[in-house]
Amino acid sequence: MTLRRIGSRKWILVAGARPNFMKVAPLIRAIDEHNSSCHSSLVTIHYLLVHTGQHYDFNMSDAFFMDLNLPKPDVHLGVGSGNHGEQTGRVLIEFEKVLLKEKPDLVIVVGDVNSTMAAALAAAKLHIPVAHVEAGLRSFDRKMPEEINRLVTDAVSDYLFTPSPEGDENLLKEGIPKEKIFLVGDIMVDSLMFHLGQAKKSTILHRLGLTDSRPIDHPDHPDRIDQTDQIDQIDQTDQIDQTDQIDQTDQTDQKLDSLISSVICKFFTNLLTPYPASPIEGSDPW
Repeated sequence: MTLRRIGSRKWILVAGARPNFMKVAPLIRAIDEHNSSCHSSLVTIHYLLVHTGQHYDFNMSDAFFMDLNLPKPDVHLGVGSGNHGEQTGRVLIEFEKVLLKEKPDLVIVVGDVNSTMAAALAAAKLHIPVAHVEAGLRSFDRKMPEEINRLVTDAVSDYLFTPSPEGDENLLKEGIPKEKIFLVGDIMVDSLMFHLGQAKKSTILHRLGLTDSRPIDHPDHPDRIDQTDQIDQIDQTDQIDQTDQIDQTDQTDQKLDSLISSVICKFFTNLLTPYPASPIEGSDPW
């Protein structure tokens, strides 16, 4: 049987901040693998990587592109920092120009930062299909700007790729049609596992004068540094260090990484996390 060639598709992948970069990396690898496989004879995916510039200094942007082997962005919007309204508005204005010029078949957004919501809104207003990777996560705390971003992005998206069954349940409760929801697992796990070997070769502990059995204090999210006392104690030898100082963290990706990579953690937060797997499963489930 001869398979009919469908043709080509143009996709735009949007990344703007540090958490986005590690989520678009597996997508780009998957697209590249598809295009080099026999399936590319049916449809070839041409993609553009758009960097909004929400995070722009070396340590928050360029360093991640190098470590994750991400290609240089095809388009850099250069929106920079600012208040939530300023930043969101700049992304809307600049990304709309890209959409009008490129006329993509699909826009893919990831995560829950301002760039995610703004890019999704810009595409939806131009009737361009939107796919949201990491859809359905909820902290149920609307004081968090990320929660507003999640709600708006999911409301305007056409394809909602969820990391967990809880994500499906949240979307269904919000009236999202079941046919739009796809439970695909967590893309952060793909990124973590792909780079785990590289991470294990790191000399950072030695350079900081630490040992594998010494707890590591993680800095809290900069937006909420005033609201917490300290960050979680992590012991890489599967021991929970009994110290007087108990760390506290609300960083979503740290929770997920600790869960998947079998690192014992104690998380003392208000438990308004969009990743219920950490407090429910504990950590080190395997």
